[in-house]
Amino acid sequence: MQFKAVIFDMDGTLVDSLKAYQVAFNNGVAKFGLPPVALREIADRLNDGMLLEQIIVDLFPDHDDPAFLKACREEIFSAFRDVTEDKTPLLPGTKEVLRTLRAKGMKIGLATGRTTPSERVKNWLENIGIGEFFDVIVTSDDVAERKPAPDCVVECARLLGVPTAECLMVGDSLADISAAKAAGASVVAVLTGVAGQERLSAAEPMAVLKDLYELIPLLVPSPGIDRGDEGKQTR
Repeated sequence: MQFKAVIFDMDGTLVDSLKAYQVAFNNGVAKFGLPPVALREIADRLNDGMLLEQIIVDLFPDHDDPAFLKACREEIFSAFRDVTEDKTPLLPGTKEVLRTLRAKGMKIGLATGRTTPSERVKNWLENIGIGEFFDVIVTSDDVAERKPAPDCVVECARLLGVPTAECLMVGDSLADISAAKAAGASVVAVLTGVAGQERLSAAEPMAVLKDLYELIPLLVPSPGIDRGDEGKQTR
């Protein structure tokens, strides 16, 4: 199928932010005397699209008081802002793939589950060198329901001016797959984020890719792209 636009998830798809999220989460809950949580425990819950408050209650069932959850959420968000920039490198292939899609004239959108205002996300992406590639940025702050609901994918496609049926979503989680399918978009998954091969394959995306480099042969008939220095990065 000929796609007119590609809509990317951000965390775990374009940037390697899982470790930063774990550090922020554990720094935040430590302020309330709670023990640190393993990376896999956090990743599994992010994979299902849980809100931060849901993750806290799921991990610490006795701590469901609304006042506590609000205070803990604020601590975690504050910690995340402190660690984000130096602990969220671009994933291998991110810049080369975005540059290739832009050179081929494809529209590019971002649909992220972050609740950060889209303007702040845009500024951050510009700071890390990829902001110029996005025609549209949509966050959970812009829509009624976050992923796995389809809202952010639908809104991103609307702003791009492309029917969802002509959009390809690229994400790393079950929530991304569910959101894309509910929106009527096609979807591929990458193994660079919160979910493994088995769970992603079971959700039946078009394909499960090892990394973003494998996206190009699906979209752009060409000899390929140079993996360059980014292709040598490791997680």
